[in-house]
Amino acid sequence: MKSILTAELVGVERIVNGDPIAITFFLGYMAMFASAVFFFAERSSVDRKWKASLLVSGLITGIAAVHYYYMRDFYMITGSSPTSFRFVLLFFVMVSLISAPHIFVMHHFFEAGRSQN
Repeated sequence: MKSILTAELVGVERIVNGDPIAITFFLGYMAMFASAVFFFAERSSVDRKWKASLLVSGLITGIAAVHYYYMRDFYMITGSSPTSFRFVLLFFVMVSLISAPHIFVMHHFFEAGRSQN
């Protein structure tokens, strides 16, 4: 019973039966989730100046993974493309990517000022 519930939750029967759109959403979700886990796990093993970059990268890919999960779920239920989810994700990623370099520059600027004192 538990394995059947899990298979229904993930939508394995539709993904396995060759629906290319469902497979794309599933692979996108898994890749982004794995990337987020990797960024967070490796954060402790890099030099201090790269920790903020890995944190932002992990947050962006983690939130993108959640959006892809919802997009896949929306597609599995309705059978239509989740265009509104895609635009929300595109807006979020673009704002994050545009603002991230400014955050890093300001972070390094303040770190350099602290090390001189």
